[in-house]
Amino acid sequence: MLDQLLARVRQAGSSKHVNIVAYSGGVDSSLVAALVHRVFPENSIACLGVSAALPQDQLLLARNVASAIGIPLWEARTSEGNDPRYVENKGQSKTTPSTKQTTLDVFVVPKTIPSARSAHEAWCQWFYADVPGGRPCALKDFTKEMIKSDRKKYSERVTLSLAFMKFQTYELFESAYAGHTETYSSVLKEARQSKREKKL
Repeated sequence: MLDQLLARVRQAGSSKHVNIVAYSGGVDSSLVAALVHRVFPENSIACLGVSAALPQDQLLLARNVASAIGIPLWEARTSEGNDPRYVENKGQSKTTPSTKQTTLDVFVVPKTIPSARSAHEAWCQWFYADVPGGRPCALKDFTKEMIKSDRKKYSERVTLSLAFMKFQTYELFESAYAGHTETYSSVLKEARQSKREKKL
């Protein structure tokens, strides 16, 4: 699914011109921003309309999400608050119940390290992002803020990464660690042993 989304972004976007994402910090626009920035990291921009009606905490959250994605953020100041018709809003101010917008903060800034059942899952999580699965960047790119609540588990992954880094592909790693890749606990135990023996 992710590959299909990235392919559609690649087809719709441009490598020669700036790709501007209409952005709010909510789920939909943040997902689009993450996808566009992944395909066009050098020429993508998120644009956020900032008015008097935008709560400060939502603005700060939108900035934080854009920062976590890595996409530059343009803030376009708007002036609809100066229009009496907008302020008055006759007959429409309470026609629909207000809803709290779900943001992508948790999605973009994961609070825990995902579990892995095998060496292959651990490899994929270390080197690759999983945007639909809620992990917009590879574990190797996690920041201190993203790992602070799960340092022990992240430390395990760093140990595994020392073993991963010695091989160009997972197949080569799997061959070298034959008999230890079926379960996460087994491959971690073997990697720790190699580390103790100073083989990593």
